[in-house]
Amino acid sequence: MKKNLLIAMIIASATVLKAQTTTGLAPKPVMAKITDSLKKDSVAKPIAPSFSKFRLGVSGGLSFLLAKISDQVPAESKEYVRGLKSGAHFSVDASYFWKEQIGLGLKYINFTSSNEGRIFYDDGSGFGPSLQYLEDNITTQFIGPVLYSRYYSKNRKTELVTGFGLGYLDYRDNGSLNNTYVNIKGGTIGLNADISADFYLTKKLSLGLGIGLVGGTLRKLKRQIGNMTQTLELEEGNYESLTRLDIFTGLRWKL
Repeated sequence: MKKNLLIAMIIASATVLKAQTTTGLAPKPVMAKITDSLKKDSVAKPIAPSFSKFRLGVSGGLSFLLAKISDQVPAESKEYVRGLKSGAHFSVDASYFWKEQIGLGLKYINFTSSNEGRIFYDDGSGFGPSLQYLEDNITTQFIGPVLYSRYYSKNRKTELVTGFGLGYLDYRDNGSLNNTYVNIKGGTIGLNADISADFYLTKKLSLGLGIGLVGGTLRKLKRQIGNMTQTLELEEGNYESLTRLDIFTGLRWKL
């Protein structure tokens, strides 16, 4: 009898343990938690793409003044004036990009053009235009802040950079009239807009190719001939346009 009672108790205990295991009361395997933790840690966090914040550039190339030759210029002198409508320029600029696509910088552009020869010129003596020897050495200088936009190619080996600036445009013409010193100068608000493609040569050095516009209009000039100086207030329709097209190439350093 006691033996049968002992067997019944063992069977009852086994039944209870089996029921607990079936109803999920048993503790979950520790390996499941470890596996879930490893899966979460193995997910790589995205890394923000790097970009250069500082950009230094030097450029140079050809320039072409866009204003047409005035009808008041004698036909015999137009060829001389046409020779002054093209020249060369160089520029230097430095910029800082606080975002990948937006930056602010400072730019300086120097343009020069020169010509000499005999032309019909009215020296103001009252006798009208006469054939005289004339020499011109023109320099215009732009300096001002520039707002830049930048766009990378998919492989990040090329970038397109556009710039728009507003600054001061200085005009100087140092020449001579019949071996008499002549200086003409003036200044105005100047605009600069350009676009260039930069092709990376190394990680920090690229070659740039681009075109740009520099614009400005002189309404007043100061002219010195020998020891005589006079200020000229130009009338509307006779303003001196300094607008030109620049074609350039140069090097850019990215830091």
